[in-house]
Amino acid sequence: MESYNIPKAVRPIDDFINDFSTWYIRRSRDRFKSDNEADKKSALHITQYVLIQLAKVMAPFTPFIAEQIWQKVTGHNFKDENKSVHLEAWVLYDDPMEKEDMEILKQMEEVRKIVELGLAKRDEAGIKVRQPLASLEVKSQKSKVKSKEYIELIKDELNIKDVVFADSEGDIEVKLNIEMTDDLKLEGLKREIVRLVNNLRKNAGLTIQDRIVLSWQSDSELIKNVFAKMSDELKKDTLSEKIIEGDGEEVKVNGEIVKLGISKL
Repeated sequence: MESYNIPKAVRPIDDFINDFSTWYIRRSRDRFKSDNEADKKSALHITQYVLIQLAKVMAPFTPFIAEQIWQKVTGHNFKDENKSVHLEAWVLYDDPMEKEDMEILKQMEEVRKIVELGLAKRDEAGIKVRQPLASLEVKSQKSKVKSKEYIELIKDELNIKDVVFADSEGDIEVKLNIEMTDDLKLEGLKREIVRLVNNLRKNAGLTIQDRIVLSWQSDSELIKNVFAKMSDELKKDTLSEKIIEGDGEEVKVNGEIVKLGISKL
């Protein structure tokens, strides 16, 4: 069996679940329900590939779990007794990491460090991630994070509108602009409503294939503004075909009272 030639830049195996689940899968949630079919298929294909390879690696020491994962992900579903993860060739890797790939790993490591520091600053200020903020200042010595793609990732993870980089000596430092505008408050309310509606979907056993009618009722002017100004975004984020005024379960959203209900189409 060929040996693995694992570069130093690759994160330890203990971090695999964190890298794959809490980073890649979470980062790809919107892609899984995207209207961009090519991007959706790409995200699903990569997820399937990783799980199949994981099942093969697990097979020698967790045979039953590995078999369950492999059968479900490949779509065989135990229908063919001649198909099994234990009849597959084990994963082999002996190619050195390409220079470009190494650079991507280094940049992503810095991105995740900035996100980690930004989340810590949010926690210190007592501001939820669902509440958008105006900007983040990153102080770093010759930062490698230059591309628009990585900057957009930081903005999305920290829910901020802008990222500003400044050269400095020493380790990476970040500073959040926590000044709150009316527009930012409305967007924060919208995100909280999306979270609550998606919890209702989950409790009802709905999947991303199911579409709903979302009903709401509130005396709050802020809540009314959210539904008036952000109905298209609410529809997209909650997989709703229609939004109507109607009765529902009473909940509190950032101190505002609203009734929310869903019905499957």
